[in-house]
This record gives sequence, C-alpha cells and structure tokens, in this order.
Amino acid sequence: MMQRSNVVSIRCAEIAIANYSPILRIALFFLVKARFLLFFGLLSFSNVTIANHGDSVDSLKLNDSTPIVSVWPKARVLFDTDRSMSVEQAITALPKFDKPDAHYSTLGVRPEAAWLHIPIETTLSAPRYWVADIDYPPLNFVDMYLLRDGKIVQKAELGSLRPFASRPLLARSHAMPIALDPASHYDLLVRIDTRGAMVLPFTIESPAEFHNTGVFEQMLQGLLIGVALCLILYSLGQYASTRERLFGKYALLVFGSLSFTLLQLGIGAQYVWRDFFWIERHIAGIASMIAIGGTFLFLEEALREDDRGGDGKRSWFELTMKCGAALAAIIAALHALDVISLRAMSVIVTVMGPLPSTIATPKMIQRARRGDPVGWYLVLAFTVYMISVVVITAVIRGKMPVNFWTLHSFQFGATLDMLAFLYVLTLRTKAIRLAALHASRERDIMRALAHTDPLTGLANRRSLSDGLSVALARCSKENLLAVYVIDLDNFKPINDTHGHDAGDELLVIAAKRFQASVRSGDVVSRVGGDEFVVLASGLRNAAQVEELGRALMAAFDEPIKLGEREVKIAITIGCAVAPLQGKDSMSILKLADDAMYEGKQAGKARFTIAHEGTSDALATSAKATAFSVIIMATPLFAQLIGL
Repeated sequence: MMQRSNVVSIRCAEIAIANYSPILRIALFFLVKARFLLFFGLLSFSNVTIANHGDSVDSLKLNDSTPIVSVWPKARVLFDTDRSMSVEQAITALPKFDKPDAHYSTLGVRPEAAWLHIPIETTLSAPRYWVADIDYPPLNFVDMYLLRDGKIVQKAELGSLRPFASRPLLARSHAMPIALDPASHYDLLVRIDTRGAMVLPFTIESPAEFHNTGVFEQMLQGLLIGVALCLILYSLGQYASTRERLFGKYALLVFGSLSFTLLQLGIGAQYVWRDFFWIERHIAGIASMIAIGGTFLFLEEALREDDRGGDGKRSWFELTMKCGAALAAIIAALHALDVISLRAMSVIVTVMGPLPSTIATPKMIQRARRGDPVGWYLVLAFTVYMISVVVITAVIRGKMPVNFWTLHSFQFGATLDMLAFLYVLTLRTKAIRLAALHASRERDIMRALAHTDPLTGLANRRSLSDGLSVALARCSKENLLAVYVIDLDNFKPINDTHGHDAGDELLVIAAKRFQASVRSGDVVSRVGGDEFVVLASGLRNAAQVEELGRALMAAFDEPIKLGEREVKIAITIGCAVAPLQGKDSMSILKLADDAMYEGKQAGKARFTIAHEGTSDALATSAKATAFSVIIMATPLFAQLIGL
C-alpha cells in the first residue's frame, strides 16, 4: 500500500503547475522567424534506423538519492508497421524489442507506430510516486502502461490529439505518475504514434523534480511570451499610428511564427486551442505559410530601394517577394480546406522555408558592403538562423543529445534573430522620424520663401495680406491698428547713379532702420521696389499713431553709407487708422496709400494721416489704386499657381 503522504505529494505537484498556468494565459510565446519553419519540413524527412543488437536486458535503477533518470540508455524499441498491435501483443513480444541504434533520444520520423520498453528496478527505502515524462508536446498519441509481473497496474492515454482533461497531470508535456514499491521490478511500456518527429526526451523523476522543472519551463516561456506579445502590440501600434507597412508585415510574420511555436511547445493545446483538434492538425501548415508569407513581405519592405524604372514598373525583387507571399497565402487556404495534405505541406514548407532569405541574400550582402546597418543585421540574423537549424537537425537525426540547450537552441537563436529584426525596425523608425523632420524643415523653408522678401528678409505682399486680415479682425476703438505706407524719396536717381548693387544695399539698410524703429510685435513688409508697409496694432489713441510715424521719419535723419559714399535719403509716409477709417483691407490700404501720395505731391519727406476727403481727392490716382489691388490679389494669385 502506498502511503497517503505520497499521494498528497503528487497531487500537490499537479495543482502547483496548474496554478502557474495563468502566466501563460496573458501572453503568447516568443516569435520565431518564418525561416524557422524549415524545422517543420526537416521533421518530416529525418529518419533514424533501428539495429538489432540482441543485447541483454538492463534495468533502469531508481533510488532515493537520484531525483531524475534518463530513460533512453535503458530503452528498447519495437515498431508496429500496421499500427494495430495491442498492449497484450506488445507484452508477448517483449523479447523482440531491440536497443535503438541512435545514441540520443530520437527515432526520427517514421510511418509506423513505435513501442518502447523500459525495465525498472527499484532500491527505494519506502513506497513512493515517480513521474514518467516525455517532454515533447507535439506527439499525437502516447499510451503509457506500467506492468508488474506481466500485469498492467497503471495506464494513461496522452497525446496532443486527445482530450486534455484525460491527462493524469494537467501539464504541458506527456506525463503519468507511477507508484513504485521498494525492491521491486516493473516494466514500462509506451506506445507512440505521431505524424511528426519522434523526439523523445523521456525521463522518470520525482514529483518535486517534475514540479521544479515544469515551473521553470513555464516561467521561461511565459517571460518569452510576454516579450513576444509586447513586440506584436508595439508593431501594431506603430503601424496604426504611422501607417508604415514594415510594422504591419513584421506583426504578420510574428503571428505566424508564434502560432507554430505554440504548437511545438504544447502551449497551444494546453491553453489556446484546448481540445480543438482541427487547429491542432492544421495549425502547423497554416502558421508556417503565414510566417513564410510574412517573411517574404518583411524582407521585401526592409530591403526595398527606389529601383523602379522610368516607366514606374516594380523591380524583379519586389515582384518575386510579393508573388512568394501570395503563393504562401493560397497554399495555406488549400491546406485549411484539406485539399493539400499534411505530408504534402511538409514538402512545401521544406522547399519554401528558406526561400525568402535565399532570394534576399544578395541584397543583404549588397547593403552590408555599402555599410548599411540594415544589411549587416539581416546577415547576422540569417547566420544565427542557420546555426540553430544545424543544431536542431542534428538533434532530430540523433547526432546531438536531447537536452534543455539543444531543444531550446532554436528558441534562443530566434531570440537573437528577432533582436536583429527589431533593430531593423528601429532603424526604419529613425529613418521615418528623420524624413518627417526633413519634410518639416522643407515646409518651413518653402513657407518662408512664400512669405518673405528674399532681398531684405522682411514680410512680402502675401504675408502682409495675411497679417492685415488678422489684425483688422482684432482691432477696435480701444485697440487701434495703424497702417503706414512708406516710399523712399529719390530712390531711382540713387539706383541709376550708383548701380543696382548700391540700390539693393540701400534697401537692406532701410529695412533694418524700419525694424529698429518699430515695436517687437509690429510687422514691417516690403511690397515692391522702394515701397514698404508697416502694421502697428494695439495703439490706444491718435497720439501714439503719430508718435510711431515720426519715429519712422526720424530713422532717416542720418545719411546712409554705401561703400565709400554717403547718401542722404528721406521717406514719405501715408497712414490710415482702423477701425476709425474702415475695417476693409483694400480700403484701409488705399487710404494710407492716398495719404502717402498726398505727401508726395506736397513736397515729399512728409508724414500724412488720412483724413476725410483724402480718398476722394486722389481717387483718380492709377498708381494708388493698382498698389492696393496688387497687394490684395497677391494671395489669390499665389494659391492659383500653387505656392
């Protein structure tokens, strides 16, 4: 009779693992790149032969001091060609079981079912529970039988295509608790029938060791799943906010790779699609095609260059990669409809898995030679991928031991691979940010050119019109707007006598004197030739209007030095005040311009404020009218020509 404490111990191990499972309910396992799916194809064509050594049976020793023992060195195998052998027939055929030829825990991929026989001898101090565990979740059907004196004392039906609740332990792996008495002999028979690789990391361990190993594995995968989930959400968020297609394609690649990995690690059957056997049978092929298609699109986008011809046709690289992605989508749909079988999918995945990287390799190398970090990191990712493929292939073929590091080699390689891909995304994000900054600067430059006089740096006619419209809308009787129209007296003779360069220099100096004479919020603009306009808002009364006008006049009391020469120049100013004399842009400018021409006719070098009748007296002045119309028409004309 087994002690009650042992029963409690094994149930505690089961409950503990179940309590850790919510960690995995909030995450999905770390992404594995689409080329990872070559592994799927390799599983379908690896094979390990069995040799008939005729060795004598050697029992597996279990004692109190060894918490975990590998089954493989003591295991013997018998293949069931037609998959019809019952456990009774297997017991009868025990003398026919032979030691496997492979030194490590794998039988490769075989069309027949396989029976394993493990003789057990205990040297325990007291009865206790152990756990027989095969830590390779994709195995479809696993039947375990514990025999004593040729009779079945315990059995369990396990496997990814059986109801999860039927498992004795609700664990990710295929595990059965076995009750063993001290100084006893047992036989453990295990039948394995699966369409994939028979990778068999088979151990018998104490409940505490099983619990610790299971918790560590669940925590590790939960951590990596959380990282994967963050990367997916980050990519989708970036795609939604920037509409940068590379992020969307990266998310597609990760989703396909993640789905395939959930199958391989048993997390999908345990939490995501529990007892949904259609998904369990089809997810490998569908996820493989999604990941391959995502890799085609991701590499095409990451390595795309502006290499279209003058006729706008796509490059051969772009067309090839997009056709590859479309083909992967069609194959996935046909497999979902059972038009393409799983065995045919294995061949297709084997062929298509490495294609995206193979096609993109020349462009990766070309980018790397140019010093482009995108090329270097993609080359690094492909190199890491190939190393991990070699390791996992050697495990499947029985050339390397099946342990924690080799079984996780592809995951660790994929981690480095995805970090390289993430850096490529970072580079793309940086490029987008720099492009946006460059575009913003170009817009600022174009706006400045459209609103600035290129010679003096003052506001031009278009900017004056915009500023005047805003200022008129804000002015009131308590917040007056003064419009000063200014003309340089006798500018043409100076320009003709000393040359255009001297004339330009004079205009620049005049602009600086105007700016020095006004307040910080006032607008000084050059509207053409030797004509300037000043907008001064926030004035309280007529005295302030006149005070500013006199300050502008006084700015030209001193002569202007042009090279080695000094010239004396005066200005004539006409002023109109809004809203006292109107709130219409064209009318207020015309009033100020009329006042300026009134001062010209009165002898120049004058400051004149518009008054009643001024506009009527000079209404026939063609130049004044044209001046106002040109200023107001400039924005409309600029819009028509697209400035």
